[in-house]
Amino acid sequence: MTYHSRNAAGAEVHGEVCAGLSPSGRKTAQMPEESRRREAHGAEPRGSDPAPVTKLIGYVIDRHHVYARRQVALIRALLAELPEAQEKSHPELSRVRGLFKLLRQELLFHMEKEEVSIFPRIIRAEAAACPDDPRPGSDPGTMGDDVSMLLHEHDDLCELLDEIRAATNDYTSPGDACESLRNLYRVLRELEEDLLQHICFEDYVLFPRALGTKRPGRA
Repeated sequence: MTYHSRNAAGAEVHGEVCAGLSPSGRKTAQMPEESRRREAHGAEPRGSDPAPVTKLIGYVIDRHHVYARRQVALIRALLAELPEAQEKSHPELSRVRGLFKLLRQELLFHMEKEEVSIFPRIIRAEAAACPDDPRPGSDPGTMGDDVSMLLHEHDDLCELLDEIRAATNDYTSPGDACESLRNLYRVLRELEEDLLQHICFEDYVLFPRALGTKRPGRA
């Protein structure tokens, strides 16, 4: 069983984390569907990428936020169409349903907070670093506190992913699973894989670039 707890200290993970490693540096399972999707979208930018932070933020939103919203909507629909007989035969589905509800709520709120509050402040700070731009930047101390809060939320999301993986026995469909249940487990796995990439990119590429550090710390 693969777990994604990120309490291991001193892991040397930067841009390469986003090429198939969990935030703790452990290998994550790669599904053929996800590999093809990642290849179609191109490689994740790395920490050495010279692109402006504003462009990296656009990448996060266009690739990861849009995908996550689409996947959680699909998972919600798949859960709604599960036959009652499957629910009775597999009581673990009740736990999966509850865990996904928490994951969905926290993930959607987290992404909205980034898009409405944190990302615009990072963009303003980058613009203010240009001597020709008169707009005020963000206080770096406050920005660091906000990023630390986001990192803690990433940890919470990783814990929920671990619990869902455990509840689904590593996304292994039961022998008598209907098509909806098989699809549910497949899409849950795909969401996990992309969300880990998403989290790693923000933690080890985007936020360090925004704060001018190697890796943001936690409070």
